[in-house]
Amino acid sequence: MKSLIVTNTDADHVRLVYLIKELLSRDEEVHLMCAGSAGEEALRKIYGEKLSVYEFPVDTRRFSNFKMARYAMFFLTAKRKIKETIEEVKPDVVYAYNLLSGYPTMKALKGKEIKFFFDMTDFFHDIFRLKMRMDKDSLVINKLRKMEKEVVNNADIVFTVSEAFKDAIVEFSGKKKENIIAIHEGANPEVFKSGEKDKEIVTRYNLKDKIVVIFTGGIEKHDNLDMVVEAGKELYEQNKNILFLIVGDGGYLPTIKEKVKETELQDAFIFTGWVPFRLIHTYLSVADIAILVYSDSMITRYVGTTKLYEYLASGIPVVVHDLPGTREVLENGEYGLLFKCEDKEDFKGKLNRLIEDGGLRNEMSVKGRILIVNKYNVVGQAKKMVEVMASI
Repeated sequence: MKSLIVTNTDADHVRLVYLIKELLSRDEEVHLMCAGSAGEEALRKIYGEKLSVYEFPVDTRRFSNFKMARYAMFFLTAKRKIKETIEEVKPDVVYAYNLLSGYPTMKALKGKEIKFFFDMTDFFHDIFRLKMRMDKDSLVINKLRKMEKEVVNNADIVFTVSEAFKDAIVEFSGKKKENIIAIHEGANPEVFKSGEKDKEIVTRYNLKDKIVVIFTGGIEKHDNLDMVVEAGKELYEQNKNILFLIVGDGGYLPTIKEKVKETELQDAFIFTGWVPFRLIHTYLSVADIAILVYSDSMITRYVGTTKLYEYLASGIPVVVHDLPGTREVLENGEYGLLFKCEDKEDFKGKLNRLIEDGGLRNEMSVKGRILIVNKYNVVGQAKKMVEVMASI
């Protein structure tokens, strides 16, 4: 099977990395189209010399500047580039990751007898609406919604990240349920492990004898760290050993830092800035509790989110918003404490329960780790995806 993988982002997203690795492990011929700045040297370190790389001229990575303008430029140039690559490669199957890649890929495949797999991990039209602060019924958003629906209905198979999102896509598009396959994201338990705390990080941030509550990843308004600061103030007044370790960066980070300063919580919060993915496991090693506190939106409602799986694989007990995607992974609270979304008092109560109960932390640490090993090992998830691609 000759595969063409198309993504407008960097090619180091966990889901893509393990998909490509699984294809290559089967001695399949794999070709990758990705963001123009990705650089073949970095990709070679991940995938080796067996991978053929084709770079888009427009950089639409997660943290590229003028991102929305770049999206527009990508749309104007991507179809031609993808079509040229398809004609050169002559793949048996084409896989596209989310709308920005999926729509021009769908157009480039028109009239060709090539199987098309569309991986839909979010509703792009709603991400764009929130980012640009547009009305949900505006002309632009309606157009993006229509494009997204068109890609879904033209794909042979749609992959998605949860059963909850699968149901939402059926309702959104009218596509037959049997042609949408939920394959959750996951973590590699050989990379993310429970064990000794990283001594250098403990020393650098003076974490000895602290109860470390960690958050990792991008920091935007929907990550709802405002509520963490508000709840943290009350918890810190009760227990000076609590420390919130915020690992990441994003557009909303300056607002959160200012809020911490205004509430005089500088001793309770540490902001590390962005940390390369290859080092995230070392930061997770120092954590006693991990949190996810999303607001309820179409962006957040249906995802388990990669960081949740990494927390669990690392043996960190979690306090997580109760939304369909996370509820599904944690099996209604069996593998982590769920709090009512955007309810500060419920969040504070659940977090305090873990802070005060070391036995419960240990119990949930073991259970969460087992869940990833047995059910959400990303290597196994990639195998499922490749098996579907090979069977159609």
